[in-house]
Amino acid sequence: MGYDPYFLGEDLKVPLPTLGRTAQAEAWDHGRLVEHPHFSLAMHAQRRMALFTAHNIDGAQLVSVSSGSSWRYDDAVPEELQAGPEVYADNPWDRGHLVRRAAVLWGSVAEAREANRATYVYTNAAPQHQNFNRDEWVHLEDWVLDLAEDDCYRVAVFTGPVFRDDDVAYRGIRIPGGYWKVVVRRAPEGQAAYSCFLMKQSEFWQDLRGRRLLDLTVYQLPVAELEALVGLSLAEGVPVAAEPVRAAMAEVQALPGLDVTAAPWPIVRGRRDLVL
Repeated sequence: MGYDPYFLGEDLKVPLPTLGRTAQAEAWDHGRLVEHPHFSLAMHAQRRMALFTAHNIDGAQLVSVSSGSSWRYDDAVPEELQAGPEVYADNPWDRGHLVRRAAVLWGSVAEAREANRATYVYTNAAPQHQNFNRDEWVHLEDWVLDLAEDDCYRVAVFTGPVFRDDDVAYRGIRIPGGYWKVVVRRAPEGQAAYSCFLMKQSEFWQDLRGRRLLDLTVYQLPVAELEALVGLSLAEGVPVAAEPVRAAMAEVQALPGLDVTAAPWPIVRGRRDLVL
């Protein structure tokens, strides 16, 4: 049950994210972990969604299991702390799996079936616009699965929403403007190789064909910058391999008059909102 921090090897511990002071104050039950087959999560008490999820992928043992499940409340968390079916009814907002169903279908068939059913709990859902969830975001998720199947086989993945005070209010919740994902694999030298991504769904919900031209490297950022943004420690005490993305970010930040830390999160509702 739950995320395994030693999944990449007994000599390479990849710990669960730890909560910063603000995140811990906002977490349900001081960040209490909710554990399911092959994944764990911690809840945000007021936002009624996960602060983060953590799961393991074994690309060498992936099996095919039909979904055959319906969404339900997680028995491990009070129902009032979960954004339930009323949020997703008759609108374009998908129940976005934070832990992708296909990613935890590994091991024996019985284990895969149990993991499959476990992903359909509202603690593992967050509102993602259908054009984002079924296009750009799934493109990133496909890349992660391909990495596990074709390259390193064993991968640790952390995922979560980006919560901001100016997120749009809707049906008793606030819709996250963006989502992040961290993929950790073992580098050839034995260190942990981190790949961090941040995608603003408000940039993508106007179309359903964006993945054709999507360059995922555009949405990469260093571990430290993501940690500062989401209030979590993601690589504490971990020997991290060099991050090539750091050089690219330094070049962007060196441009005169450009402050990337203060960049707004635009809400695009029509052509007038586009900044070209």
